[in-house]
Amino acid sequence: MRLPRPQPWGLGLLLVLLPGALSA
Repeated sequence: MRLPRPQPWGLGLLLVLLPGALSA
C-alpha cells in the first residue's frame, strides 16, 4: 500500500497504536 503522502487517518492510527503499545 503506497500512499503519495501521509493521511490524517494514518496519523490517527499512529497516535492510538503508540500509547496502546506502551501501556500494553
